[in-house]
Amino acid sequence: LDVRAALDEIRSKYSKMATERDLESQTIGNTMKLDGLGGRLGRRCRVEIPIQCGTRINAHAGDVNDVAFDSLGRRVVTAGDDAVVRVWSVEESTIHHALQGLSRPALSVRVSPDDQWVLAASADSSVCMWELTSGEFARVFSGHTAKARVAKFSPDNKRVVSGSDDKTIKVWDVERAHPISTVVCKSGCLDLCHTLGQFCIASVHADCTARFWDLRSNSLIHELPTLHNSCITAVISSPDDRSILTVAGDHSLKLTDPRSFSTCQTYRHTDFTVPQGASVRPSFSPDGDYVMAGGGDGNVFIWETRSGKLRSFLAGGHRGGGV
Repeated sequence: LDVRAALDEIRSKYSKMATERDLESQTIGNTMKLDGLGGRLGRRCRVEIPIQCGTRINAHAGDVNDVAFDSLGRRVVTAGDDAVVRVWSVEESTIHHALQGLSRPALSVRVSPDDQWVLAASADSSVCMWELTSGEFARVFSGHTAKARVAKFSPDNKRVVSGSDDKTIKVWDVERAHPISTVVCKSGCLDLCHTLGQFCIASVHADCTARFWDLRSNSLIHELPTLHNSCITAVISSPDDRSILTVAGDHSLKLTDPRSFSTCQTYRHTDFTVPQGASVRPSFSPDGDYVMAGGGDGNVFIWETRSGKLRSFLAGGHRGGGV
C-alpha cells in the first residue's frame, strides 16, 4: 500500500468539504446561545457558551480523569481515580450507574457513536466496555502490558483503538474483543484520536511528539516532534474531522491541519497553565467554532477557534485542575 497516495486521496476528499457559518448570538441566563450550522453532519445546532458554573457534582472519591457526553448531551460519563466509571443525568445531576470492573484508576472514557456502549481505559492495563443504558459489564480488551491511557471507538463503531505506556497502539474488534493489529511506537502513547475518517489516527506521546498513522498498513505517515515545547497531554479531532487540537505542558493549545501538518492557530492566556503530570483534555463546541480547556487552577478557558481570541473565562468551578 502506498501510504502517501492514500493520504493524498484523503486530503483530496476533505479539501472539497465546505464549512458555512451563519451565527446569531444572544445572552440568556447563565449561557450565551448561538444558532449555527454545526457538527460533521452540517445540521443546525444550538451552542450554549456558559458564563458561570451552573451545577457542581462531587463525582468521585479522588480526581476525575476524563469526561464524555452521549451524542444528545443528555448523559455524561466520568472516569475516576477511584477505579469507577459513573454515568450521570445531565438535567437532573443524578447518577444512573456506577460501572465496576477496573482494579486501578480509570484514565479515559468514551461513549460509542450509537450511544450503546461505554468504553474506559485503565491504569490496570485493561480496556473495559459496558452497556450505557443498563450499566451491565460487556467485555474486556486485554493485551496491553502497562497503563492503558486511552481507548476510543472508530467512527463506524466496529473497532476500538487503544494506546498505552507499553509503547503500542492496538486496534480491536468490538464484538470479539480480539486484537486486529498492533502498532509499535517509539514512546508511550498518552492519547489518540481518529482524523480524516476511520483509517487515519493522530497520537501524542511521552517523547513530546505527535504522530499520524495509517491503520490499513500500520504505517507512520508523519510525525511532529516540535509541535509543542513540552509533553503533549491530549489530542482530539474537530467536529468536521478536518483539524486536530492538542494541549501541552508549554501551557498552550494548538490547532493542526492533518492534511498539511501545519499549525493553524495557537491558543494561550497568561492565566492558563498545564501543571506537570496533569491530565488536561481540551474540547470543541459542537459546531467547532470554539475550543476550551480547564487550567491548572480549576478555571475553564474558551477561545474562538478561528481567531484565537479568548471568548469566555469561567472561574471558581473547580477546586483543582480542570479536565
